[in-house]
Amino acid sequence: MNEAVLREKMLELTEAISVYGDADTKVDSSTDGAYVPESSTKIDDVIDQLRLQIKYLMFDLEASRRENRYLRQMLEMRPPQSRKDRGEDDKSW
Repeated sequence: MNEAVLREKMLELTEAISVYGDADTKVDSSTDGAYVPESSTKIDDVIDQLRLQIKYLMFDLEASRRENRYLRQMLEMRPPQSRKDRGEDDKSW
């Protein structure tokens, strides 16, 4: 899956979640008269956790890309080696 598709799916997910976040919810009766939507706090916690996990995944993806670019550059800059230098025989199996 490429980055553009991933971003598009994340936007769709964010829009879907925001629809549920705007819905009316029941008041949690365990609080002393304070208006705290019962399911809203749970949804907010889940969304926050999901956002954090996505940030970690995006950070890891970018780090992997940087490392990949760096390693490719190292390979391109390396002088070509003969088969003897690599320890390979001229024999074909």
